[in-house]
Amino acid sequence: MDLMDSTLVDGHFCYRLDFYPRSKQDLAFTGSMWITKKEFALKQIDATVTKFANLNFVEKIRIQQELKEVDGGAWLPVKNRILIDVSELTSTSAGMLAKFYTSNKNFIIGKTYPTKFYERSIETAEDFRQFDDEKYWDTLRHEPLTVSERNVYRMVDTLQNIPVVRTYTDIVKTVVDGYYKAGPIKLGPYLSALSWNSIEGLRLTAGFKTTMSFSKNWVYSGQLGYGLVDQRFKYLLSAQRILDKRNWTTLSIRARHDVARIGVDDEALADNPLFMTALRWGIFRRGYYFDEYRVSAQREFFQRFFTTTILQVLDF
Repeated sequence: MDLMDSTLVDGHFCYRLDFYPRSKQDLAFTGSMWITKKEFALKQIDATVTKFANLNFVEKIRIQQELKEVDGGAWLPVKNRILIDVSELTSTSAGMLAKFYTSNKNFIIGKTYPTKFYERSIETAEDFRQFDDEKYWDTLRHEPLTVSERNVYRMVDTLQNIPVVRTYTDIVKTVVDGYYKAGPIKLGPYLSALSWNSIEGLRLTAGFKTTMSFSKNWVYSGQLGYGLVDQRFKYLLSAQRILDKRNWTTLSIRARHDVARIGVDDEALADNPLFMTALRWGIFRRGYYFDEYRVSAQREFFQRFFTTTILQVLDF
C-alpha cells in the first residue's frame, strides 16, 4: 500500500492510498481508497479483482463505494456500485456483464422500534403505482439514468417484445405456474387440461383464476371437467376475500363436485400443479364421487405462523 496524494473529496480533506497484491495471481483487490484526515474514516473506495486472480470464469470484479458521515459520527455508504464480468463458458456461448447499483439517503439514526415492528411482513400499498410511466419513476430516483442505462432498458424492452422471446417466456411461465395469464385472469391449470383414469376415462378440464389487476381484495377461481367414460361433469367454484394484508387474513368459500381416491389428500397438494396433475392419472381402485361445501378463514398471528379454521360439509 502506498500513499499517493492528498485532496478534497466532497469538502473533506482526504489521503489517497493505493493498494495492490504482491503478485498478480493473488486473490486480492487492486485499487484506491480515500481516508479522511480528521476522522480517519473511509470516504471512498475503488477496488478491482482482475482475471489474473484465477476466479474460474470471472474476468473482473469491481466495487466502488462512497460513504457519508451521519448523525452520531458514523460513516455509512450512500452509493454502491458492483460490476461482475463473466467470460464465455464455452467457445459457442456468450459471456455476461452484471452491474448492481444502490443509492441511500435520508438516514435515520438512533430511532428504535419494538420487536413486533420487524415481525411484520412487507405489504404492498393499496395505491401502489407499479405500472406508471417512466417520467414518474424519474422523480423518485436519487440520480437520473445515464444514457447507457437507458439504452439497456430499451434493449430489454425490445427483447421482451420479440415474438419468439415472448412465446418462450410464456411457455416457461405456464409450465412453472400452471396457468397462462390473459389480461386480468389466468387460464388453466394447463397441466390438468387432459388426463386419464380408470373411473372417468379421458378427462377434459378447463379453469381460470383472477389476478391482482382484476381485484386487489377478491380472488375468484373456477374449474369445469368432464369424463368421457363416466359422462359426468365435475366443477369447482371458489371466492376469497382478503380482509387484512398486514396480518394476512382471508375468508374463503368453495363448492366442489369431483372424483377422488381414498387415502390421497389433494388439499395438501393444492398449490402444486404438478402433483395435482399426477393424481388425475392411473387406476383408481377405491375412487369415489363427492360434493363439498366449505367455508374457511385464515390469519397470520405473527410472521409465518398461520391458523386456519374450516367449516366443511361433505356428501359421498
